[in-house]
Amino acid sequence: MIEMPDVPIARAEILITRDQRITRSRYGGESQSIDYGATPAFSLTFVPMLESQALALEAWLESPDTFMMPPPGYAFPSGLGTARINGAGQAGTAINTDGWNGSTTVLTRGQWIQIGNALHRLSADAATNASGAVTLNLTRPLRTPTVNNQVLDYGSPQGLFRIADAERRASKVPLFTTVTVTVEAVL
Repeated sequence: MIEMPDVPIARAEILITRDQRITRSRYGGESQSIDYGATPAFSLTFVPMLESQALALEAWLESPDTFMMPPPGYAFPSGLGTARINGAGQAGTAINTDGWNGSTTVLTRGQWIQIGNALHRLSADAATNASGAVTLNLTRPLRTPTVNNQVLDYGSPQGLFRIADAERRASKVPLFTTVTVTVEAVL
């Protein structure tokens, strides 16, 4: 794993990529689909920089390694408790959690959370019961089973990403370089 360079992002676009497989019978025409959910991906354009400053970013673009990255341009909540996974081996798009502040809406639909090295988005608001437990509904299924009492990061979530573009773009004008790259979640 490599570290993402500390270069300000001028523009970030979220890309919605559904991982779906559809098969159709050649005999009866019936179809069957398996939907693995959306994979987080972003198109990032970094601020224009001097060519000498762009060297570390260009070297990063040439690396095949993965890196941890937060979803760019989002504000994250804080002070909602120490959220933890409640139960080992959970799978699917609903996970039981506890450790939140009691009797309150802790997260809203569309917010990001980190479970392990994976970045997930909520598909529904999450309101806790009096003891601080809530089931979180995710937009895509977990790729790996949960670990009981694993801390869930909602205040500074990051995910494991890789550069998705086969082509990495760096525009050079006299003295300045602008770089745009697409990254996608690994997990």
